[in-house]
Amino acid sequence: MSEEEAIALMQQEEMRSTTVPISINQIRNTSDQNYEKGLKALQSVNKNKDNIELTEDEEFYVHKTKKDENGKPIQYERVTSFITGGKKIPDTPLIKSATTIGTKVDEFVRDFFEKPLSKIEDFVKNYDFAPKEDLINITNFLVKAKEIMDSRGEVIFANDMLLAVENFQGTGRNIAGTVDLISVDEKGIIRIYDVKTMRGDQFTVPHKSGINKGKSKYYHRYSESELSNAEKHQRQLSMYSLLLEASEGVISNKLGVIPFEIAYEPGDTNTTVIKNLKGVTFDKLELNEILPTKETNKKASSLPKGLASIDSSLTEQASKQSAQPYNRFLDILNTLDESKRKENFVTEKEFNSYSSEKQKEVLLQIKKC
Repeated sequence: MSEEEAIALMQQEEMRSTTVPISINQIRNTSDQNYEKGLKALQSVNKNKDNIELTEDEEFYVHKTKKDENGKPIQYERVTSFITGGKKIPDTPLIKSATTIGTKVDEFVRDFFEKPLSKIEDFVKNYDFAPKEDLINITNFLVKAKEIMDSRGEVIFANDMLLAVENFQGTGRNIAGTVDLISVDEKGIIRIYDVKTMRGDQFTVPHKSGINKGKSKYYHRYSESELSNAEKHQRQLSMYSLLLEASEGVISNKLGVIPFEIAYEPGDTNTTVIKNLKGVTFDKLELNEILPTKETNKKASSLPKGLASIDSSLTEQASKQSAQPYNRFLDILNTLDESKRKENFVTEKEFNSYSSEKQKEVLLQIKKC
């Protein structure tokens, strides 16, 4: 997994726009539920944080009081782990910086919606993770966004809205995840918003190598075995919607990402810039569109780690090629940072032209990078 893809996993399109993102204007819900039902559901979700918490290593959620059949606290997989087949995030200085800064941005946005705002200058003085002028600009953007939400009568919940379901859709797996922002309006329409940070504007910056060289990093995969950021975000938001429906019986069919561009170097704990980008809307996926079918899972058992969580058609295609050493080459290559990927990348045609001994040498070389 590349560092940029891993960053998008955690967190995980108008260039430098200061207008209200299109996601806030366009998110719609086709359900016929009413305001009272929607509000009651979100109030119920808001209580989950009192009973469920992240483990110290942040690998899982656990219930504080409910026990499993072995007398141990009930454990829940995190949504991000569930949709990626448990793929681990590399522990690098760049990733740590992305996590730290991303968390600060999330808290900033949540605080804006949770705390009464008197003066923008008074609000931003409590934060120092970005230049003051930039913080004022994105606060102005949030003010405009909230005006639109208020015009629809949205009641916004932004404080640890934790969704959790046991034996999710009969899979035998307990799943939980925390939503950044979720609201219900006067018509009973529920909207789910997710705040995402990205190093640079990935909507306009293209891949410099890989199968989609020259295409937008956000919308296109670097390799067949890696989801694009857009795919990851759609799956994550869809899972939140499915968990909400399973736990509370209410529906949210449209989902939105509110993206922010940031800039930092490995080891940084603050960003040198923060700019809001134009928002993105997604249609909700069903579980069989997020994860492969049981039949595909059988085929995926011999695939390189991580392939089981991508579209069925690609998984099936990859299953036919899984024995090829080039897939192993790509898997190892994608664990490197961008500069090392560029240095070591070779095309499939070139790699397959090597002798078996030369292929082994290449694999060994990139393992040592």
